[in-house]
Amino acid sequence: MKSNNHYEIAFREFLRQKKIPYVQVDESHRSAFAQVKIKSFDFIVYPNDKRNLLVDVKGRKAKPAKKGDWLFDPWVGREDIDALEVWQKVFGEEFSACFIFAFWLSDNNSVSLFEPFEFCDRYYRFSMIYLDDYRAYIKTRSEKWNTITIPRAVFSELAIDVNQLLP
Repeated sequence: MKSNNHYEIAFREFLRQKKIPYVQVDESHRSAFAQVKIKSFDFIVYPNDKRNLLVDVKGRKAKPAKKGDWLFDPWVGREDIDALEVWQKVFGEEFSACFIFAFWLSDNNSVSLFEPFEFCDRYYRFSMIYLDDYRAYIKTRSEKWNTITIPRAVFSELAIDVNQLLP
């Protein structure tokens, strides 16, 4: 985890306040696994009565599109997919890799449409999508930046509100 990333800090605070057990991964010790450098994930999360999670937090600024609607852009780097696939295999069947999209709700007038998490005068919405679900729908977002995404409608259908991690 990067200590200056407000999205990751907000998610860590969410876990702490909700008393969800977690381990924060120190990204300064990037792993070399089988002589290959692998991008780190951010947290190991232990939700009660659910599979343990290998979490890669992706911070995005959400923008209001029209009255009552928001634009949530669920893009990631190809390296993120590749790394999480490796980690999921390394940790085994008791763990599922996932992305937590930490959407910063930049328009404070519209946050009442959700149950936002407030932290440091910002409002966030945390949505989780399992790596396996995400991977099934990927399409190229940018060849130049080596990024991929999934259709917003698919994301809306498959993403889970992180509050559902609570017992």
